[in-house]
Amino acid sequence: MDPSFSAAELDAWGGLLRTHAVLDQVMDADLRKHDGLRHVEFEVLLRLTYAPGTRMRIQELADASLLSRSGTSRLVDRLETAGLVTREAATEDGRGAYAVLTGAGRDTFERIKPRHIALVRERFLDRLTPEDIAALGRIWAKVTWP
Repeated sequence: MDPSFSAAELDAWGGLLRTHAVLDQVMDADLRKHDGLRHVEFEVLLRLTYAPGTRMRIQELADASLLSRSGTSRLVDRLETAGLVTREAATEDGRGAYAVLTGAGRDTFERIKPRHIALVRERFLDRLTPEDIAALGRIWAKVTWP
């Protein structure tokens, strides 16, 4: 045991890391098998679906997805090649670009969404009590930042 963390702290931190890694792998494997998408690509479709005008600046997507700007730009390139998003120049300041959800991107998201929700419920939410879920919501609010 690392002397700088208590056993309870190691359980909490290690549990978060393991849970995230396992759930990300499960979601990624399911999406690849059924849809040929990666989990991070689905996340971009999700964010664009709910963004005003179904568009976001590439930098905003990078910040929201915790990816580098160049990694997000390459991801948007792949989604653009697949016809799920388009790229628009940011005319208001002449810098950067927007990723914009296409009709095919929205259709793909809506087709995948029910199975994705079912998998999130099966592998995560259904294993928790309503009190656990409420507690996690409070915890995430304490440790995340804008």
